[in-house]
Amino acid sequence: MTPQAGRPAWALVCASLGFGLVVMHTTAVNIALPDIQAALGGEVAALQWCVNAYALTLATLLLPFGALADRFGARRMFLLGMGTFAAASLVSSTAPTIAVLIAGQATAGVGAAMVAPTALALVREAYPDPGGRVRAIGKLSLGLAAGFGLGPVIGGALVDLVSWRAVFLIDVPVAAGLSLCALLLVARSEPRPGRAPDPAGVALGALAVGGLAFTLTEAGQLGWLSAVVLTGAGVSAAAVAGFAWWERRSPAPLLPPRLRAVPTVRWAAGIGLVFNVMIYGEIFVLSLAFQQAQGLTPLEAGLLFIPQPIGTILIAVTTGRWVARSGPRPALLAGLSLCAIAALILLGFDAGPFPLAVIVALLLTGIGGGLVVPSLHSMIAVDAPADLVGIAAAALNACRQVGGVLGVAVMGSLVAAAGLTNGARAAFAVAALTQIGALVFVALRVPGGPARRPRPPRPERQIDVAIATSICRSSHG
Repeated sequence: MTPQAGRPAWALVCASLGFGLVVMHTTAVNIALPDIQAALGGEVAALQWCVNAYALTLATLLLPFGALADRFGARRMFLLGMGTFAAASLVSSTAPTIAVLIAGQATAGVGAAMVAPTALALVREAYPDPGGRVRAIGKLSLGLAAGFGLGPVIGGALVDLVSWRAVFLIDVPVAAGLSLCALLLVARSEPRPGRAPDPAGVALGALAVGGLAFTLTEAGQLGWLSAVVLTGAGVSAAAVAGFAWWERRSPAPLLPPRLRAVPTVRWAAGIGLVFNVMIYGEIFVLSLAFQQAQGLTPLEAGLLFIPQPIGTILIAVTTGRWVARSGPRPALLAGLSLCAIAALILLGFDAGPFPLAVIVALLLTGIGGGLVVPSLHSMIAVDAPADLVGIAAAALNACRQVGGVLGVAVMGSLVAAAGLTNGARAAFAVAALTQIGALVFVALRVPGGPARRPRPPRPERQIDVAIATSICRSSHG
């Protein structure tokens, strides 16, 4: 059966719900952290690893699994990813210790790294018509928005009504149902020739990011001069140097030289990393603060996060037209400014109730994300070489995931070292500084003026631009 002979609507359903499920997992788990700590014990550092183990494996494996999906077929990789994700979620739901839970989360990240790039590939294959494909990509974005926005609410409801274990267990039947749907109703993908992922580059990249995350996470509890922390820093630094050296010499580097040579691609990846430091760190700290400092139930805490995706969806409707007319610079400046203001508002955190300030801050963060993320993808789509747009978009998303890992590591360490109230204030100060730093960089380096039109104006190139700009339009998780 060829991809065109399948049922496009079912491919879109599987892709949207599958992508939404792996996005929802992160925000849902954040809400469950206080109950996980009460049941399994562990310090703040252990809770950080409950989140970061998932994000770390997802970030480091996005690029290689994207390449494998092309080689072996998107549907096959989607089924393997859903199966891995479901099995890991089952392990997490029955975890007797925090260490087993962290291992389950790391394995779930492997499954998520298989699902994320193949969801888009399934849609590309199912909709060969350019117009239909662009419309389908827009609907795929709704799955991202729903997953990111509903994650805290669904997680809070499950914790309140059942148990924190239900947050993981619910993934199993959903993933099984999507796998069955894909197996029976989605056409088999035809494998395509392509380069194999570079295992040495993947290993060095994972060691670099993982070592840095370990150093930042454990420093809050063990101290910056402890032997364990210094060893982690040394391993990370050596891995960074090794990765840079190997990428220049590898016959099949993770990032092709032609892509690394484009300044705007590097800028977009760096801004995306810094932006997600705030987003993921903020969700982690606020999830603890709402429940442990303010005494809210998990469901009440989850409901407080709703303004963020609402803000994103509201502004994302017009962001694409603004970026097309004026270029990415004005939208980036506006979005980063709003995120910086939101972090400054949260500096007033204390143990007393401040729901209105939180709602305003989260709404501003959501609007800011709705401006920043499409602008970054526009930079990638317009300036990356035509045949490398997909790799460039995957690299941007990988960098954003790395930023999320670092955000949880840094801000969680501040909470661990200074306590929840003072640590949260310090964390939000870091969040504000990251956004202000990115804002200054954009003002100084990113050129203004209308966005250049994609080169060359082939239909497939235009589709790639639409995909790259819309895939994360309604979600920045």
